[in-house]
Amino acid sequence: DGSQIQDVRIQPHNIEAEQALLGALLLNNEIYDRISAIVQQQHFYDPVHGRIFETASRQILKNAKADAVSLKHHFAGDEGLAELGGPDYLARMAGAAVSIIAAPQYAQNIRDLAMRRELMRIGDEIRDRASDFADDIEPPEQITAAEQQQRAGQRQARFTQRDPHFLDVDQVLGLHLDTHRGQFDGTLGQGHLQVHVRP
Repeated sequence: DGSQIQDVRIQPHNIEAEQALLGALLLNNEIYDRISAIVQQQHFYDPVHGRIFETASRQILKNAKADAVSLKHHFAGDEGLAELGGPDYLARMAGAAVSIIAAPQYAQNIRDLAMRRELMRIGDEIRDRASDFADDIEPPEQITAAEQQQRAGQRQARFTQRDPHFLDVDQVLGLHLDTHRGQFDGTLGQGHLQVHVRP
């Protein structure tokens, strides 16, 4: 249908960074202490990578070794890993490992990209609701619902060390909603918001 516009936007992600970070973790489990407060399973774009991180994390927290060999049996029936090459994929990631010094930067990059994807998702949801004229919810009520969704996300968020010049997804969404609320109640002043996103 020519009237339908297909959304072909690419979700922000960096597969190579995920592979390099996981490879580093499998080579040196001490890296976990440097990145566990920054990145979690849900921040990985590839679900297989998220499962590898979660499994390795459980092993490390039990003071057990987590490497390409020890994780092999945990993924014996994992179809996703099988499509990527099975146990050999774990070994290849270890071969592409980043240094222990650079690991936190890679973890932050992965987390930042995940927050950008979340911001896109929330923005799309707000846009879709605003575009649905069959929806009985008035625009101010839609903004209130979006604010409630934002607060729910804040309650689940973990505090991390990050560059103070960069805003996280909650800050960006909060300022975005304040701007639109000001447009409705007439309190919006002059100015604009410039958001810096780490590449």
